[in-house]
Amino acid sequence: MDSFSFVISDKASDDLNRIYVYIANVLFSVDSAKRQIKRLYVAITALKKCLNDIPWLILNRKNQAGLEGWSLIDIRFITA
Repeated sequence: MDSFSFVISDKASDDLNRIYVYIANVLFSVDSAKRQIKRLYVAITALKKCLNDIPWLILNRKNQAGLEGWSLIDIRFITA
């Protein structure tokens, strides 16, 4: 049986290395984005829990520059 061998030129080798580096960077970026999404999900979940613990928010708005405002506003947080 004949053995098969080939030689990759330096330019082709450099191009191949660039492709590997590009693929590695893309995979790292995707992994990093997934971690950021998980962190955002945890933060949103924590915020939702806090809002569920405080069902009513009372805002006190003062009259400013002659404009009439509300003194007390009850806002109901509806979270599904």
